[in-house]
Amino acid sequence: PFDISFDGRSLVYSVQNTSLNFIDSNLRQGRRLLDAKLLGGAVALNRAGDRIAVGKPNFGDLSLWSFPGLQLIRPLVGHSFEAQEFAFSPDGQYLTSASDDGTVGLWNGRTGAPIKFLGNRTDPSNAVWSVDYSPDGSLIASAGNDQLVHLWRSPSGEQLTPLAGHRDSIHNIRFSPDGALLVSAAWDGTVRIWDVATHRQLRELDGHEWNVNSVAWHPSGQSFVTGSGDGTARLWTRSGDPLAIIATFSQTDDWLVVTPDGLFDGNSRGIRQAMWRDGQSNEVLPLGAFFLDFYHPGLLADLIAGQRPQAQVDLSMAVQFPGLRTLLRSGDAS
Repeated sequence: PFDISFDGRSLVYSVQNTSLNFIDSNLRQGRRLLDAKLLGGAVALNRAGDRIAVGKPNFGDLSLWSFPGLQLIRPLVGHSFEAQEFAFSPDGQYLTSASDDGTVGLWNGRTGAPIKFLGNRTDPSNAVWSVDYSPDGSLIASAGNDQLVHLWRSPSGEQLTPLAGHRDSIHNIRFSPDGALLVSAAWDGTVRIWDVATHRQLRELDGHEWNVNSVAWHPSGQSFVTGSGDGTARLWTRSGDPLAIIATFSQTDDWLVVTPDGLFDGNSRGIRQAMWRDGQSNEVLPLGAFFLDFYHPGLLADLIAGQRPQAQVDLSMAVQFPGLRTLLRSGDAS
């Protein structure tokens, strides 16, 4: 688990059974902050960068510390099982925790004093995996094994109508930067976009081949990325149109980015490992055979920056990028 400070200059990460660690903005000077055999659980920094919440795996032991001085402010007592994720409110006055005990903890973000616990512990199988604050701090969203996205007013804890539609555990949720949308990533292999004001599902995205574990918005709010156990990340527009597949390959640093119309970029070995398959003859063709017409250096950076480069020929009408399941079975993708 890790978190990046709001100003982007600090990275804090925990290593199970080892330590809590800190790396500065140059990503060169690292130091160990806490030595603790039971660290390695959830970790989160507040926006001001002066408070850090940490948890221990397989336990309900949570705590709030000053940062970067690391003085213990208060143990966070109340959960009976591990916290999967923390979220500070944008103003830092509140802290929430998503726990395996089926509840969302609400704490004073400055002192660590408990305020209330949202949800119930009647069904221990309904672990809460993810929690997030809306950008204005008025709403808390939580999700987990019960396949629902729960919405709560902050700090009252008033529960609103949940968002229903997923068919398996929801592993990650994130509000858009303007707070109008919420994206959920679930183990049913889908990603869903929700209208926060109306609680309506706007779109179901089916691109991934396996469990979807994570989602993150670009600060502009015009695109977001999802990560999956199928070995890929996928970049989408705000409305859910696919922009690119980002693939990595087993036990290497090789990578590849491909757009729906055939543009691609990657390192040389990544490009050599990928092939197109002719949709009619099933003939497999090396990706390099289309280098002159479809190679686009800096493709991912252009897409993230909001540009929409297009191929001169729609290659997807004739050939198909091999299914990720095929790559995974051959051991070439991870």
